[in-house]
Amino acid sequence: MNKKRNDLYDLDFCLPKHIIQLSSFKIPILIHINKITFQRDIELDINIDTEMSYEYKKLKELENYKWYFRFINIEDKIFDNFSKTFLEYYNLETLDELLYILDEIDFNELVSHINPLINFVVDLYRERLYNMLKIDEKEPNIHLKDKYPMDKEIKEYLSYTSGYIISQMGIEFNPTIYFEENIGKAILQWSYRELELHMAYITAKSRFESVEDRWQAKVNQDIMDSAKR
Repeated sequence: MNKKRNDLYDLDFCLPKHIIQLSSFKIPILIHINKITFQRDIELDINIDTEMSYEYKKLKELENYKWYFRFINIEDKIFDNFSKTFLEYYNLETLDELLYILDEIDFNELVSHINPLINFVVDLYRERLYNMLKIDEKEPNIHLKDKYPMDKEIKEYLSYTSGYIISQMGIEFNPTIYFEENIGKAILQWSYRELELHMAYITAKSRFESVEDRWQAKVNQDIMDSAKR
């Protein structure tokens, strides 16, 4: 029985929409795979003592909270008998106004609610992607007489890192954007699903070619062994 394969349409999905209560606000949540990006939190171990250190730390904290605002649903009219969006119902111009209304406890609750859902969506996306590209399958076992086995140290050195694969996408290939949220963006600005798709494709391509090369080597080896008899 053939295993059912996912396709590109299965890589576009979201979790059920829902609402959480923070202070006096009902916050509509929408976790869509297209909103997930890699968070970069780079800390340099440099001791800089300035009067503005507290302000910069606070600014960084607010920027971190703002990252989660992308999962607040401001498109659907679900308030006031389905006539107003979240912003309209609470008379807000932008979501940034919440930075000065909600307190730290509210933000921590928002982050604690959203993070596990992001992890679930990422795991589900990776599962579907690996299924689509057969990365979840064990490679066929092809027996070769290995006259020159490669040392473990050499194998480890030749293994591709994620950074190498990402660089390869931009340098060796001319990457085509699959998902509309990344049109016109540099690779490091891509959404998680776009980056993971391209990286998984290169990994799958390498695996397929490796199996094909081993199979051809096995055929040639068998032909040479037959000729010696």
